[in-house]
Amino acid sequence: MVLKVIEGLVGWVKVGDLQPVRLMGVINLSRESFYQGSVAGPEEALSLARTMQEQGAEIIDVGAVSTAPGSPAISEELERQRLTPALSDILDSLDITVSVDTQRPAIAADALARGAHCINDVSGLAQPEMAAVVAEHDASLIIMASRKRAGDLRSLDEIITLLGERMRVAESAGVSTEKIILDPGRGRWIPGKTAAHDPALLGSFRRLGC
Repeated sequence: MVLKVIEGLVGWVKVGDLQPVRLMGVINLSRESFYQGSVAGPEEALSLARTMQEQGAEIIDVGAVSTAPGSPAISEELERQRLTPALSDILDSLDITVSVDTQRPAIAADALARGAHCINDVSGLAQPEMAAVVAEHDASLIIMASRKRAGDLRSLDEIITLLGERMRVAESAGVSTEKIILDPGRGRWIPGKTAAHDPALLGSFRRLGC
């Protein structure tokens, strides 16, 4: 079997087999998020992003909706209210690639229009128009392996099949192949998915590129 060299772009940051490890700092603007070290209010986000950049982060991922098990759903308007001030502060003040974690095409369109470089869709393109929004702005797109709920796939065969389908949707919408990043959904996204699933995913990453 011949293994392909995989290279891509998250914003202007080169990622892939021939690149060094890249660090992404995660800022959650939702108090419901499970890891409190990543949580910040709109007025605290810039300071946290600056600290992450000083510590080596080359990408900052900002999200306003928690996907932790049991988190309450919030309206699009509340997501926008949480996200917009923090996103604007970071984009205006730091020279760094910014990714926005959202499942809503309207929020993604607004974020990209403001200057964000990437959309991180943990729903796995549950709303296919998300890909068209990303393509319109020539941005990067992170697609997580999800079918009914964020990160709900456990089998690597299922993950590979779904990510292949969603990648073709994104390409058909006009997203540049080198700007599509595939996320197998490592972590305990649903109650039945335990830490035992992670080693299997990590040990089989090469299959995702074949």
